[in-house]
Amino acid sequence: MPSSRIIIVALDYSSAEDALRLAEKLEPRLCRLKVGKELFTAAGPNLVES
Repeated sequence: MPSSRIIIVALDYSSAEDALRLAEKLEPRLCRLKVGKELFTAAGPNLVES
């Protein structure tokens, strides 16, 4: 097994502000983000760019 693992964090929020607040606390080298469909519908593709 590889010694490094990546965690996928689901951003299952209904607002971009809450999702971005959590994303700012995470270390990009250690995780990836999954945008839930409710959040994507509410915030659109601009959230993914943020």
